Amino acid sequence: MAIESSGVLAHLKALSPNHIYFLASKAYVLRGYDYYAQGRLESYSWNHSRTILAASVRGSKYYAVTFSVEKGQLVYSCRCPSWTASTQCKHVICALLTTVNLLVPDAFRVATTRKTSQEELSQQLLQGSAASQSVANPAPALPRFEVNLIDRQGQGFIAITNHGNVCQTFLGMPTELAILLRATQDPAWSVQDALRDFLKHHGQAFPIYFENTQGRTLVEWAPSMTYTIKTELDVRGEKVIVAARSFRFGVAQEHAQLFMGMVVDLDAYKLAPLDNDLGWTLYDLLSENYHERDDMPSRRPFNRGLGKLKPPSWQRQERGIGKDTRPILSIPLHEFASLQIDLPTKES
Repeated sequence: MAIESSGVLAHLKALSPNHIYFLASKAYVLRGYDYYAQGRLESYSWNHSRTILAASVRGSKYYAVTFSVEKGQLVYSCRCPSWTASTQCKHVICALLTTVNLLVPDAFRVATTRKTSQEELSQQLLQGSAASQSVANPAPALPRFEVNLIDRQGQGFIAITNHGNVCQTFLGMPTELAILLRATQDPAWSVQDALRDFLKHHGQAFPIYFENTQGRTLVEWAPSMTYTIKTELDVRGEKVIVAARSFRFGVAQEHAQLFMGMVVDLDAYKLAPLDNDLGWTLYDLLSENYHERDDMPSRRPFNRGLGKLKPPSWQRQERGIGKDTRPILSIPLHEFASLQIDLPTKES
């Protein structure tokens, strides 16, 4: 269904309180109202085209409530397990009440105990920016830390932000985040190991965002979901197509990609463990060998022992921020047929 390019805020502003009250069951409305009064909506973010508004609501975990306009109608959804299009959920009710209150302050005259200032939420809502605006005599904002997993052309980075500002020091930071930040700054630390340890013990404690060239997405740490990676070979005419694929329950996940030894599934909005990190070894060896051969003037034989190759440069970066995106390779069939492949094992 096509998402329209504008009108999200206009549709939200036009909502009446009575309409919101009848969207869900009485229990969900009451719980959503409690969440609204407690200030459980902690941040807003827009996609690049400003057609989708996402609100981060703090429940037992952080859940993303999204608003968009489809065929002239306001559409809302939540990634919590209770949400359905017909019944909604308490997170949607909280997000609607909070947003309408910010857009039309007279709609609800209820004192709230917000952890995030109304000025900051309004700025994010109206401008799509995470930075706070300067106001006269502003009330001090409590910390709002987020963990950002950033992919830049296949290279992975971690940034910890507080109210949208990148943290460079440990001042005022919880110990678990300070340890993760230290790992990103000290070459003697393994960033990948630090991230895994953080997720194991504190994976649900802070919002986690994945950012790439397509935008910024709120994801949930899902340790019970396990993914597998495999190298897929497909003979097409006189070429062999080599692809690095991610699978869950044997089904290829087209919008899943690796990040520091884990999988980010952008369809399910999940960050999950990887069952076996050897699945792309064949791809990496073929890629390294094939490109080395093309680059060398002597064009040495393509059938040299692949098992003796050094791992690709992105695997040799111990800090765990190597290349996680692998393009599809195309190798001439007659050259592929002459290969003698000696794959390393887990024990070796």
